[in-house]
Amino acid sequence: MNKEAQEFLDAILAKEPIELNEDEVAFLRARSSYLTGDQREKFAEVLGDDAKPRRAAKKGAEAEDGE
Repeated sequence: MNKEAQEFLDAILAKEPIELNEDEVAFLRARSSYLTGDQREKFAEVLGDDAKPRRAAKKGAEAEDGE
């Protein structure tokens, strides 16, 4: 990611999810692979269902195996 894009991402990550406009949400979704688990959790409501942290998805899969 170039410096300008990284600075824009950092500015987005400093905000609360409710504060993001449509362009910022689109930018964040397009770069969700750069986010940490905590960041994905914080912005899950704007990223969509596929943005749940992997550890949570793994726990769900383990629960299904135990049934």
